[in-house]
Amino acid sequence: MITEHEDPKTARSALLSLLSTNGTLAGISVALAGIVNNSERSLHVATIADDVFVFGALLFVVNCYLVYFAIKQIGKRTFARLSVAVDRLLLAGLTTLLIGGFVAVYGAF
Repeated sequence: MITEHEDPKTARSALLSLLSTNGTLAGISVALAGIVNNSERSLHVATIADDVFVFGALLFVVNCYLVYFAIKQIGKRTFARLSVAVDRLLLAGLTTLLIGGFVAVYGAF
């Protein structure tokens, strides 16, 4: 977790790393949605998994914006709240991908 007590250069470096990670995970989520959508297995389960992956991509894109705003707020009072929001939204996005993966595997069998 990034805190307000860290060195600003360290916090900036960590946030820039999270920015690229969120962008990559958003792309992976969209790719997984396309792969699941092209599957000829159970259409109902594939549609649910597709929606879950797209929702995960949305979470990662929103998190990219939060990371950008957090970088702008380094050293200010709102930085602590933004960094907590970034961490929680990243966890929510990763959990969404995990759930989507379970739904996609369930539909494959």
